[in-house]
Amino acid sequence: MHFDTPAVAGGAAAKLFAAQSELTVVLTAVALVLILASRQDQAGKSTWLLWGGGALLAISNQWWVAPLIVSARETGGNLALWHGLGSSLILAQWLLALATLWLLTTPHKLKPN
Repeated sequence: MHFDTPAVAGGAAAKLFAAQSELTVVLTAVALVLILASRQDQAGKSTWLLWGGGALLAISNQWWVAPLIVSARETGGNLALWHGLGSSLILAQWLLALATLWLLTTPHKLKPN
């Protein structure tokens, strides 16, 4: 798909990131309910922290940074700053998701000291 202008591409990206953030929060809640219902904490505390961190990043990006990006675009504010922060939060969210996947799919367990 080709977008004619950066503004159109930005709007499409905003919708995509909003959907990703909402899906992250919903799936995190579902995963927590399923783990609590099974009464088994196979994932361990490490993955709980990663899941929670990813959900917090998604919430922060969706309801804090995204409105600031829209505001900066409309008012001529520092769009580069807010866009960079939003991109960093998305990157961190993906890194936490990869770390969670790694912990859940390998026999390695992080053990407290």
